[in-house]
Amino acid sequence: MFVGDIRKEENLDVVFRYDKIDAVIHFAAAKSAEESVEEYVKDSDKYYDNNITGTIKLLNKMSEYKVNTLVFSSSYCVYRETETPKDGIDEDTPIQKAANPYGSTKRFA
Repeated sequence: MFVGDIRKEENLDVVFRYDKIDAVIHFAAAKSAEESVEEYVKDSDKYYDNNITGTIKLLNKMSEYKVNTLVFSSSYCVYRETETPKDGIDEDTPIQKAANPYGSTKRFA
């Protein structure tokens, strides 16, 4: 197991050099919609830097090491601001305006 900030290239290099990686499961993001609103009020860049910059750095490192498979932990809040439709949601559901900074960062990624 590796612990580190994905925004730091040296951390990603350690992981990608350790062993042959075939795929990445990306769960490395700040994840609270409520907290994202609070943090946005305090420091508007915090959630965006962590979630978007981290994802970009991860994707760049995956490209460098020719890793082409990514499972991305997205969020319901990129699809709707309101309640879940009775038919549910899937990948064909249109992405809509996010209701909070967390949703915006997931939508961007």
